Amino acid sequence: MPVIFLSYSSVDTATADVLDNDFFQYGYNLMRDTRDAPYRADLAAFMREAGKADYVMMLLSHDYLVSPYCMEEALELLDTQRFGQRVLPVVLGNAMKVFDHAGERKPYYDLWRDNAEKARLLEQGHSNEDFRRNANKIARIYFRLDDFFLKLTNIVVRPFDALKKENYSSLLNIIGYNPREYHQSLFDQAFQANERRQYAEARTTYEYLLSRFPNDSSSHYNLALLLEDQYRDWQGAKRHYETSISLAPATGHYHEALAGLLTTHFHVSLAGKPLGRTFRFNPKACEDKIDEADGLAKLLAYDFAKRGYEQALSFNPGNARAYNNFAVLLHNHYKDRRKAMEYYETALRLDPDFKLARTNLTRLAMNTSRQNWWEDILRRFS
Repeated sequence: MPVIFLSYSSVDTATADVLDNDFFQYGYNLMRDTRDAPYRADLAAFMREAGKADYVMMLLSHDYLVSPYCMEEALELLDTQRFGQRVLPVVLGNAMKVFDHAGERKPYYDLWRDNAEKARLLEQGHSNEDFRRNANKIARIYFRLDDFFLKLTNIVVRPFDALKKENYSSLLNIIGYNPREYHQSLFDQAFQANERRQYAEARTTYEYLLSRFPNDSSSHYNLALLLEDQYRDWQGAKRHYETSISLAPATGHYHEALAGLLTTHFHVSLAGKPLGRTFRFNPKACEDKIDEADGLAKLLAYDFAKRGYEQALSFNPGNARAYNNFAVLLHNHYKDRRKAMEYYETALRLDPDFKLARTNLTRLAMNTSRQNWWEDILRRFS
């Protein structure tokens, strides 16, 4: 990002603050004496650093043109290299006519001539270094005033209100603003903060990014993950998942993430629609979910495994492997033989050559038959 120094009169601080804030929205931190020159700093040294800035934004007003401090600052900048290419004049309404008509500049020549004469008389009455330096400074402003006006009147100047109305497009074009690069820099900053587990910074950066680029589906998705995993803000996560899906409906993992949130923190019945869309956009999602559920079952996380199989079947109701593996869980852990048998039979209807499902169904039927025989014996002899 280029360095931009903001030169302005303290009387115009409110407008300077507006410029500062507006350009911050585009990723630019304007260099200002009130912020960047620390207490007791050497102002001459600071101005030398300011003179090295890539651009100088001058907030020109009547108060700027009559201020010894501002005009001395302007002349310091005027003497730097490529001033005409680096200056970004922003004119307040009360000074616009000064740059439109030469006659409107006469009062300022008169003012600085009179100021120079007063400073000279003051020096003569009190011969000391203080008054000598002041007289030299004021005289320099007066004798260089024509150079200042000539250089600025050779540049097209625009009033502040007009520039703000066009969202500063004229200025942004000059300094080479690239919204794509700015967006990427913000995204990288947020992502890296999250990787460093600096979640507050990541959240703030994602939220700011989305205030500037509200149609960025990836940032909505990443913010949703952050809100779900680190802040337990289910409603906020749901809102950003849904927004990411509305912006990029063909992105399967957006639907899968929303389905997972709805299943875990809302109600499983709400997850059907996004789960179905996940399979439509990502056929592999069903197999991945079966593998995940199998792993959870091996870890004895049976309820999570059950939820995983339900999600897999929502992805693809025609997946025989999902029915078979789910049936194993229902039989072995939940002791639901009736539902397990129903799922084995469904798996075989979907894939008649599914040998494992046939073997599992046969074993379950035999075990069920034996249990029924023993239950009949117990009933007769009890």
